[in-house]
Amino acid sequence: MANFIEKLTGKVKPGENGEDKPAYTLSSDKGEIEIGNMNQLGYIGAGRHNGDPAALFNSFQLIKSGQIVDEGNNEQKKKEATDALDSQINDLKEKINGHKTAMDKIDQVDLPAIESEVEKNKLKIEQIRAEARNNRYQRNRFNLIILWTGFILGLFYLYLFYVSAIHSALFRNIAAEVAKATTDNVGLLLNNVFNLTAFKEFNIHWFAPVVFFIFAFIFHFTLEIKTRSVRYISITVVVLFVLAADGMLAYFIEKNNHLLGQLMGLSDDSWAFYKSSGFYLVLFFGFFTSMGWSIILHKLAKEFETGNPERKAEAEISSLEKVLRQLNYEKGVAATSRIENINAIASIEERIKALERSKTNVHYSLIDLENNIDNFYNGWLSYLNGLKSGVAIKQECEKVYSGFKTENINKSLTA
Repeated sequence: MANFIEKLTGKVKPGENGEDKPAYTLSSDKGEIEIGNMNQLGYIGAGRHNGDPAALFNSFQLIKSGQIVDEGNNEQKKKEATDALDSQINDLKEKINGHKTAMDKIDQVDLPAIESEVEKNKLKIEQIRAEARNNRYQRNRFNLIILWTGFILGLFYLYLFYVSAIHSALFRNIAAEVAKATTDNVGLLLNNVFNLTAFKEFNIHWFAPVVFFIFAFIFHFTLEIKTRSVRYISITVVVLFVLAADGMLAYFIEKNNHLLGQLMGLSDDSWAFYKSSGFYLVLFFGFFTSMGWSIILHKLAKEFETGNPERKAEAEISSLEKVLRQLNYEKGVAATSRIENINAIASIEERIKALERSKTNVHYSLIDLENNIDNFYNGWLSYLNGLKSGVAIKQECEKVYSGFKTENINKSLTA
């Protein structure tokens, strides 16, 4: 009984109590564990298997897995190594819980919220389109009548005005007018804001007013620009251009009137265009009326936009579609994040499995493992050296020994 207790407590030394093998065994969850001096265990193992290289390889695996243990091993060191592995496993499990929490948030909070917003915006778009279809073309008739009247009358007026003004400024035959001048038509000749002669001659001045109408349309488009700073700069440029063009027309008309007055002896050389009321009349009838007509054109276009619910709805739908695109992007990001979490969990679980396997093969360090392998093999060689015909077996065993160390120790040290 005393011998049995001493075996269990590891106090029996090899060779004592009349035993012929310096080892003993204990039962564990790994099976039978053989404990003893590694050198002697190697010698006994070689004798038991006649130095078989396959048996040597299996013995190395048993040493690695902890089923052949050196009697000098410290159980406290083994516990510390196991506890270190358990700590790593627990840390990895915490990471898995973190990834699962992130996935739960994606599945239960993020994706449902995004889906809800997507459905709400799609419903809004359908409602806007339905309302637009059911409320077509509700325009203010009074505003339309006023705007159309002003637009049509202004169109005819400006066309006729610029035909007359451009003719008076650029195509006027002053010599012929002086020759035909009488006391009855002098006032008509000197009043050239509206010149009837312009409508009796066919020249390019009939087409020149198109330039001013083009700038009226440009003025309308500049008012549509969304960016405030760009809109103000564009409006200023267009207004200054039209003002300069009308100012040049007024100047040349007034200059021709002054020249006609000089030839008829009705004016002297002391002339300044900016002192003439005719100059400002041309600006008033031209520039200010042109700007007013441009604004009427813009308001008329706006009336069509506001009066057409389908066109008005386009801006709202466009804004909602932009929101939908952003929501779909966020949905894709959330789905990608979910896949990344799944992959991370799978990777961590593989690491945990590897650590769990390591717990069953605990060695305190690679150095301890290497020492045990070396000592066991030295005992194995001691047996082989005593055999007369053990040269071939010894060579095979040397290959097993070198291969095992390369695969299990040297590679790990290099990594």
